[in-house]
Amino acid sequence: MKRLISYLATAAGLAVAWPVFAAGQRTDDARVSLIEAGSLAGWVVERRPAEGASVSGGVLTISDRTGWVRADRLFSGFDLHVEGRVAPGARASLVIAGHGTVIDATGYALPFATAESTALSQRMTRAAVNPGGFLHALRDRGEWQVYDIRCDHDLVEVAVNGSVVASDPVERNCEGWIGFAVEGGSLDLKNASIRPETVNSQATWMATPVYIPGNSVTAPRTRRQSRPNYTPDALRAKIAGVVLLECVVAADGHVAAVRVERSLDSAYGLDDAAIKSAKEWEFEPATRFGQAVPVLVTIEMTFTMKD
Repeated sequence: MKRLISYLATAAGLAVAWPVFAAGQRTDDARVSLIEAGSLAGWVVERRPAEGASVSGGVLTISDRTGWVRADRLFSGFDLHVEGRVAPGARASLVIAGHGTVIDATGYALPFATAESTALSQRMTRAAVNPGGFLHALRDRGEWQVYDIRCDHDLVEVAVNGSVVASDPVERNCEGWIGFAVEGGSLDLKNASIRPETVNSQATWMATPVYIPGNSVTAPRTRRQSRPNYTPDALRAKIAGVVLLECVVAADGHVAAVRVERSLDSAYGLDDAAIKSAKEWEFEPATRFGQAVPVLVTIEMTFTMKD
């Protein structure tokens, strides 16, 4: 899933990691179906080839060989409905408002279709689920568990089989990717659909629908890179480390939007220097079914002091 481009400069280095995202077809005026019959279209699978992932009879099955499986489009503010069941001995997780690559992702995570979740990035926010209420809401293992998740502004509510099990504050109106993972067995998903706040609802810093490279969405390729430069104040302060950026690469290959996902230095100018450098990059556009589309990429700008 992760593609890496490295570039070293005299005072700074940088690396690029590509995340992955997509969505299915609208089923009515409001809802978007996330599972297409007989196809993984609309999903990005962490591991290549897509071992252990398949769709049959409207059921998406993933295994512990698959790694994370994520919808390939970002959403912001939504109602999500999905039904899932796990094999005996398996444990699974659902993440919403995901950002960054899976190995170091942020997001809102909760156990899915079982009381035990998978191993998660330490930067994930675990849902404040009431254990007793959650166990009471779950049906027997092997039965379909029905999840309804509503994110409205800064609050996320989770209902399992009709019982509310969590109500937590959440950042960014749940903007980000939606993903599933399983360990110790397999996970089946069906009847997955989402009602965004608006059609193709996106984070406010994005002007158009944005996809993630993977499956039917190709990754953009760099045509031109720009070095990030140290500021004099940052040099004097001897600041070194990584700025993590999220960037939208437009359908014509230019960087249309940049924001800081993880800051290194907002006082002496290194965050701003990283943003300035990223805006100067140029790419061969990503494509989806042969058509150029905007995509989200994660860029790590590493600032290293000279010896």
